[in-house]
Amino acid sequence: MDGEEAHNRRLIAVVMGMVGSGKTMVAARLAQRLGCAFQEGDALHPPENFARM
Repeated sequence: MDGEEAHNRRLIAVVMGMVGSGKTMVAARLAQRLGCAFQEGDALHPPENFARM
């Protein structure tokens, strides 16, 4: 892979941590700073799974 190919690759960052550790805040600010989209992981769970958490 040359420098141009590396520069044009999509960036995917995953922020993980304990409950209440500030993952959403850190990830949202990181996405804003990098000009990237932000996806909240909890929004990907079906409602019945989220209710059990």
